[in-house]
Amino acid sequence: MQRTMRDYVLLEQIGSTGLATVYRAADPLRGQEVALKVLRPYICADEALMERFSREMERVARLRHPNILSVYATEADGPRRWITMQYVLWPTLRQWLQQPIPAVKAMTILRQVAEAVEAAHREGISHGDIKPGNIFLDPETGQVLLSDFGMALLGEGISPGMKPFLNTPLPTYMAPERSHGVSPNLQSDVYSLGVLLYDMLTGTVPFSGLYPATVQTRQLSSAARPPSQVNPDVPQELDAIILKALAPHPERRYETPGELVKAL
Repeated sequence: MQRTMRDYVLLEQIGSTGLATVYRAADPLRGQEVALKVLRPYICADEALMERFSREMERVARLRHPNILSVYATEADGPRRWITMQYVLWPTLRQWLQQPIPAVKAMTILRQVAEAVEAAHREGISHGDIKPGNIFLDPETGQVLLSDFGMALLGEGISPGMKPFLNTPLPTYMAPERSHGVSPNLQSDVYSLGVLLYDMLTGTVPFSGLYPATVQTRQLSSAARPPSQVNPDVPQELDAIILKALAPHPERRYETPGELVKAL
């Protein structure tokens, strides 16, 4: 594959979602490889959504944190639009979750993700789509990078008819109040962090279903099974902490990711 996109040479496709196709590309101006997230044409055709998204990504591009994947720019060439990002040759956490992760390692990962979320929040940015596929993990050093800040805005802004075909935000990781039109905020991100820790420790999510509405109903109508009952290797002391993060009502959760980490 040797195609170009303005100054970039596309080397290979490395991912695809309902929102975008992601390529590894050579950037001759920066003298390094980058990732290009090329948005789908149906999204680019919505000019009002693109304007809001571009403003959000300008803010995301200013984030600097050792646990946040860098965004360099939002660019366009005619009708095509893409996000130029840091490229890392690391697996995502989704690739690691073939089996439960030991508690100490899971909490080390969670702490880094939580620090990224709080750093962004200090700049007025909520993530809104925390999930294993957005978390890159260096297998040698254990460093974590959280990606896709701002992408939840696209998932929420597209036409209702397209939403059932997307996993942005991922329904099983999304706080229940988000289904009622509440914008992503710190406490909805706390809920997603609770799901993330539950998933790492047990190999499954607390609530699942074929349809988003099924997941949301279960989130609001039933209590999650304590993680130590799903995986006996999980220390029972973690049950109450994780279940508090998963409280269906935001005011009953930890107020910040930092409070969750401190409790752990």
